This record gives sequence, structure tokens and C-alpha cells, in this order.
Amino acid sequence: MNAFLIEYPRDPTDAQSQRISSLAAECREFGEVMVTPFRYDLAANSEIFAGMRRFVAEAQRVFVLGFQFPRAQRWTLASQGIMLSDAVFVDVREEEFSPEKYGALAYASCSDVREISEVCGPRWYPVLDASRCVNCKACLNFCLFGVYDTDREERIFVESPDSCRPGCPACARICPRKAILFPMCEEEAIAGKYDPVEEMADELADEIDRW
Repeated sequence: MNAFLIEYPRDPTDAQSQRISSLAAECREFGEVMVTPFRYDLAANSEIFAGMRRFVAEAQRVFVLGFQFPRAQRWTLASQGIMLSDAVFVDVREEEFSPEKYGALAYASCSDVREISEVCGPRWYPVLDASRCVNCKACLNFCLFGVYDTDREERIFVESPDSCRPGCPACARICPRKAILFPMCEEEAIAGKYDPVEEMADELADEIDRW
């Protein structure tokens, strides 16, 4: 079974709402569909995250469509225990999504779209890219607001996300492995458009090739 997780943007326009409805209708021909509010703004204890975990548990293939860069979408969900390493993540702001484009097969029986609503305000907090974090604790030592802490294994995690100061991405700038994302940051690298470490490695490889 294919599972499609689709989100509304923050403060959607009529045109964006219509687009989400169209996407959901198209995707339901290829699998199960769940439509949620903007995932980054959901509270950590939101039942919607629990619903998403159940929704993707039996899926053979998961497609995540959202209004954030794919890297930010992946690690926002991972921060809530929704690990989707093999999923397809699509930023619908930058790409026209079609199930056929990604090889999804038509579903035998169409089901109703599950659209879940919840009142949530805009949030600003760091998201950790666990594939990049080396647990150096630079963020913990730097942050003045108690956002970070360590668990029983002494691993860094975001303990108090809403203690973060809105608009402040300073910890992301000092992270030596660029493992901290702020999905709503205007700086694309910090918002997760690309992996800065991988980009630097590619640039170095190109430079070596030129030599």
C-alpha cells in the first residue's frame, strides 16, 4: 500500500487550499491519503503525530508532500518518532508532484481522504538532523535559553523547543556539522534546502578534479 502524507502550508491561501484538495484527490487513486495542518507548527504532544505513526506503519511506500524543503520535512517528522528513511519527500512549492512520476501503482480500491484539523499557531524551534549530529554539544553550551539537553545516553536532543527565541537561528550557525535546521528560516541552508556539508564536499571534490 502507498501512503501519502500531505500538509497544508502555514496560513494557506484559497489557491493553496484548492491545490491540496486536488493533490489529495489525485493521490487517493494510488493509495491512502492523510491531510494535516502544517506539521512544523503542531505541538509535540499533538495526537496528529500519533495518527501519522499509525498511518504509515503498514505502508509499503510513503510519500510526504509539504511546504518545506525535503530535508526539513524528514527531520521534523523524525523528531516526533516518525522515521521514514525510505520515503519520498517532496517540496510542493518547488515541484509539481504526480504519483506516476515516482512510479506509484494505481490502488485497487479508493478510500476516503483522511483530513485532520487542529488549531495551531506559528512556532519557531530547532530540528536536529541526526545523520549529521556528532554530539559535540556545541549547541547545548551555546544556547542561553535551555532549548537543548542530553538524554540518558548523553545524546543531544531538543528538550524545550518553545523556549527558543523566534527568529534566532544562531545555534545552527555555530554547529560544526550543520546538523541544526530551522525550517522557517529565510536562509535556505539553515532551512534545509541542501546539506551544506555535502555541498562543501562536492566543491572540494570538484576542486581536486580540476587540479
